[in-house]
Amino acid sequence: MKVSASNLGRVSTLFTLFCGVIGGGLVHAGEPGTRAVAWEEFRERCIHPEQFDVQRAPQNIKLQCSDRRLTWVAVKPGKMELPTEHHVKVGIFSDKFFVESAVKSLNSEVRPASCNRYKEVEQVFTVERSVSCEEVAAVKGDVGDFCSSLLERAKGTQPKLIEQRDTLRVMDTCSGTAISQGQFVDLL
Repeated sequence: MKVSASNLGRVSTLFTLFCGVIGGGLVHAGEPGTRAVAWEEFRERCIHPEQFDVQRAPQNIKLQCSDRRLTWVAVKPGKMELPTEHHVKVGIFSDKFFVESAVKSLNSEVRPASCNRYKEVEQVFTVERSVSCEEVAAVKGDVGDFCSSLLERAKGTQPKLIEQRDTLRVMDTCSGTAISQGQFVDLL
């Protein structure tokens, strides 16, 4: 199923920076010999390695950026019945008397209507790229912004790499009793 950019909902862009510091090979976060550092410190370790305990710049750096979007897409519409009401109000007045107004309810028909159903889908797009300390040092500002622009460029050239799955959450305006708002159903 293809989802257009116009119906994309909540967006969260995640990033992970992996660096290898043992034996020249790629060591992912959480493996023996690695420790977590903030982005600013990592960047400074690339620019001024002599100022830190290891005294050499990180090597075998991989930048992994993942874009995760949750969005609602329309599925087969349904049918529902909208209630109607039919009342007649009677009032009698004269120059000397009046009869209290009375309301009489008459038979009314339900009106058929269409209603919308939606399912939530998760879309994940991940790119991984080798970067040098020079490229790390050249990143201005937040690495999340850098990842966002990298992801947008990559999605334009590789849209088939977007993984999509149903979250099993649905919104069904056909089953709700409230007229102004659909009923939310969580199937999990």
